[in-house]
Amino acid sequence: MSIELVQMSKNTRGKDSRTITFMGIGRPVERTIARETDEEGKPLGKDAAGNQITRDEVVTEMTHVGVVTSLEDALELVGGDTQRFLDDFAFGFNREAYQNEADKDELDPYVEGLDPKAAKARKTVIRGLAKTLNMGVLDAAEIVKAAAVEAAA
Repeated sequence: MSIELVQMSKNTRGKDSRTITFMGIGRPVERTIARETDEEGKPLGKDAAGNQITRDEVVTEMTHVGVVTSLEDALELVGGDTQRFLDDFAFGFNREAYQNEADKDELDPYVEGLDPKAAKARKTVIRGLAKTLNMGVLDAAEIVKAAAVEAAA
């Protein structure tokens, strides 16, 4: 087989979560994350300016992107069964389409063009205003949008 399967594991959800181990398509990749705890899991706290203290940590994750590079390799994984290949493709396609929609935030249109830190701050303000005034989040977003346009003028 042209593609080597790797052992993967994932926890189930719910009260009695357990780890499921399986052979899957993937390759390990490293990325650096900003961890808010020390090696023992204790919070690092905040600095004198009130900013969260973080430490960089390199973690290894599995990715499936770029692992399968030909239809022949993909068909080989499913024993040459074209219908199973197409069914698996449809399953993965639907899962990704759902995830793309689930990852969207209703406030994204109100923070377009802002850097991530400013976008997060504006979303926090909008949600805080909505909660304080007991109104809908989108109504609060319109108020903040109008105020931002007025302030810019």
